[in-house]
Amino acid sequence: MNPKNADLYYNLGLVFHQQGDLEAAAAEYKKAIEIDPQHFDAYYCLGNIYTEQNDFKTAEIFYRTAIQINPRDAGVHYNLGLVYHNLGDFKMAEDAYKKAIQINPKDAGAYYNLGVIYHSQENLEAAVTEYKKAIQINPKDSNTHYCLGVAYRKLGDLEAAITEYQKAIQINPRDAEVYHNLGLVYYNQGNLEAAVTEYKKAIQINPRDAHVHYNLGVVYAVRGDLETAVTEYQLAIEINPDYVLAHDDLAAIYALKGDLEAAVTEYQKAIQINPEYALIYYNLALTYVLKNEAVLSVESLQTAMNLDEETIAKARLDSGFDGIRENPEFQDFIKFKVQEINGTLHRNGYSIKYQND
Repeated sequence: MNPKNADLYYNLGLVFHQQGDLEAAAAEYKKAIEIDPQHFDAYYCLGNIYTEQNDFKTAEIFYRTAIQINPRDAGVHYNLGLVYHNLGDFKMAEDAYKKAIQINPKDAGAYYNLGVIYHSQENLEAAVTEYKKAIQINPKDSNTHYCLGVAYRKLGDLEAAITEYQKAIQINPRDAEVYHNLGLVYYNQGNLEAAVTEYKKAIQINPRDAHVHYNLGVVYAVRGDLETAVTEYQLAIEINPDYVLAHDDLAAIYALKGDLEAAVTEYQKAIQINPEYALIYYNLALTYVLKNEAVLSVESLQTAMNLDEETIAKARLDSGFDGIRENPEFQDFIKFKVQEINGTLHRNGYSIKYQND
């Protein structure tokens, strides 16, 4: 058979591929390979099809075969890196991206993806280096500026983070997550007005983001605008009923306003969502103190301490328990827990002893 005919099938495969008919395209690419087993482009495109179908193991096979035919093509190394990246094999992905860069030092995407790998590994300095290289090549990619801003924020360089977020916004003013993260930086700086402004911009673009509503509620609570904070927490819960922190903060405001029944209800909802969260039980115990329900307070505190022993020291000093501190049950409980933690608990007059091996 004339190997040149392979291109006819390959080109037909391209047509089907562009039309989104991946099965038909794969069939034609495979026909091209049957005629010409060294048809690099057919193997490459088959790798792309299986990547699009999230069949990364099969994609790896075709990309590797393509590399055997033409090891100097940067694109196939880059795509192989994407396959390993999606498979969670970051070392192989890193090697593939570096190979792509070695062949084509102007591949901004490879630098960016290297940065993403280092970022996920908390190697933030290395991530910053790769993001900067990507930006030098393609300064108009908003996502790279955004990721660089996130890395700077984690490193504590808030001014640099603000600069990168603002650059990302200039390029793409419709990215709600950038406004959200810019708001987080302003909040960390204590600039609450600016934080509110950025959170509101994020909500205008994506009004169904529970995290932004929650963080906006936090700012309002810090500013003492409890009614507006309640509204934002309720919106966060409406969007995501399992938002534990929103239930917790909403309960705290209810307690502060004296609506103790509503506070208890919210804490109980939070516990239903995450029964392993010690702080919720601790806060519920404090609320029961306000309700003069010492037994329920001790029971909640007991659960909190079972989940986190460190809460015993906190409870001994927390003025929130002053309302029941003289209660015999509370005193006995605190004394019991301290002895238990110190290993001096006695039962029936005998110290607990352990058999030697």
